[in-house]
Amino acid sequence: MAHHDVPFAVLMLEADRYRGELLTIEGDVRRLNRSIAAELDESFEAWLFTADSGLNPYRVVLTEPPVGVPLSDELKPPIRVRVTGYFFKRFSYATVNDFHTAPLLLAKTLTPLG
Repeated sequence: MAHHDVPFAVLMLEADRYRGELLTIEGDVRRLNRSIAAELDESFEAWLFTADSGLNPYRVVLTEPPVGVPLSDELKPPIRVRVTGYFFKRFSYATVNDFHTAPLLLAKTLTPLG
């Protein structure tokens, strides 16, 4: 059964505790792109923002594109979704000015809520 109540900050501070655990997250997708991973023929990458993550995203790697959500570097307006996936690790990525870290989830797809 998936955890529904794990706050963003807890995942960031206690990543080892939740590694491999199934989580359900609801939030706004602001970016959805096709990505090529060495392990998968094709995958998709979504950047999901929640009320408690603020300006910090979750990175979600998907094996299937969500129905009704277009691929875009900037979804305006953002699309409200739910995702259930496995927490893999904290993922570091470069931004224009610095490096940031996001929780990385592995999931089949996203479910639009609106």
